[in-house]
Amino acid sequence: MLAAIDRLGALVTEIAGLPIDEIVEPQATLAHTALRRAQDALGLISARFLGRIEADGRWATTPMGRGARDFEEYVAKESRGTRSGAKRQTRLARTVTDDAVPGLAQALTDGGVSLEHADVLTRLGPTTPARREALISPDPALNAGHLLDKARELGVDEFAKEVKRWAAKVDPTADEKGHRTATERVTCTMATRDDGVALNAFMTAVDGAAFDAALTAVAGVPSVDDPRSHAQRMGAALGDMARLVLDHGLAAGRSGGFRPHLTVQVSLESLVAQVNALADTTRPERGARGAAAYPVIPAGWDAALLADGTPIPASVLARLACDAEVSRVVFGPDSQVLDVGRSERLYTGAMRRAVIARDRHCAYPNCERPPKFGEIHHVRHWAAHGGETSVENGILLCWHHHAQVHSRYLIIRRDHARARWEFLERDGTPIRHLGSGPDAEPKGDPPSGSCDHGGTPPAPDTLFGAA
Repeated sequence: MLAAIDRLGALVTEIAGLPIDEIVEPQATLAHTALRRAQDALGLISARFLGRIEADGRWATTPMGRGARDFEEYVAKESRGTRSGAKRQTRLARTVTDDAVPGLAQALTDGGVSLEHADVLTRLGPTTPARREALISPDPALNAGHLLDKARELGVDEFAKEVKRWAAKVDPTADEKGHRTATERVTCTMATRDDGVALNAFMTAVDGAAFDAALTAVAGVPSVDDPRSHAQRMGAALGDMARLVLDHGLAAGRSGGFRPHLTVQVSLESLVAQVNALADTTRPERGARGAAAYPVIPAGWDAALLADGTPIPASVLARLACDAEVSRVVFGPDSQVLDVGRSERLYTGAMRRAVIARDRHCAYPNCERPPKFGEIHHVRHWAAHGGETSVENGILLCWHHHAQVHSRYLIIRRDHARARWEFLERDGTPIRHLGSGPDAEPKGDPPSGSCDHGGTPPAPDTLFGAA
């Protein structure tokens, strides 16, 4: 085998010495295509050798192995490459077998799938037990064969979107956990430099899409004589956004108007199924109070998608649907648009102004964020529980606490006696209003005048606390 590899090396050296400048079309394109396929096939062979090295285990006894924290660091040192490159190589080595992704090795050998496609599939595909089971399942609509067919049809970027949609469909609960983790990682820091300020930020996919939409809108279309690059115009637009907020008093003002935001595409059946699942409190994964709690979303429903095709978790979908314009779009068998219906379920005009006038600011305990930073939340979600769009069923929440209501599945009740909203954890524990005396705090039963039905937390099918 080593002799064959030596011959391959000699052949590569010979090809590298050929007078490439003398080759013309279409021979140059044919040569490039053949070399790319050969490169992908060699990448597969290299991955198999790498898997053999890791399985053997003796790499850890070598000088480089003894100084490495793990196999990935050993590969980076041995190849004099980066750790990220070594991570991609070892991931492919561990998943290229038919036990992990059936058919991937053969697809790489045949040339129908590139190493870049394989990297996407191995990075986004077998990430959870449910997804690994789907890859090896006999279901032709969900297994590895289905994704490999898509890889043969699509470019790498589009294929990555397809795998993300597949992953959200077969294991939506994992996406909920991923979104929670991403939310906890959200940061933004500013560092002063001699010639300006450097920003470093991380956002969730939904917030990133909203930020991109706003930045693009502010940047506008460049004039014909604008010499700036796209990155320069986006940087300038960031400063313009800050000026818009300050110049128009948006940081402290009030408004009853409609705010255009994101476009999310989802079928009505999938929307209702996912919102209903969030209200199910019988699943063991929800955890005890104080521990991380995640909804178990039934697999098989198509995920809601942002405009760029990125799937979003059910809790985010439910939050966005609370105060959103919802339009019906009917597609024909070839995806042509047959009908676009009117919008519905949106707090607008006098009704929106009435909710804002009553609540004045975010109604969450101890929060006073003004209306400009919030949305109207349906206490009983209109999609799953028939909650009407009315002043009585609406509550003003800032963006942050609106997300908290959804992700923590909080129960909301109106205390008419105190003229305020009460918030409870799923186990009935009240969230305290600071500054109120001990006698004024709710004790677990519904406060006097509550809009709830009875003295115990409502059943999931009668009140959707995380609507």
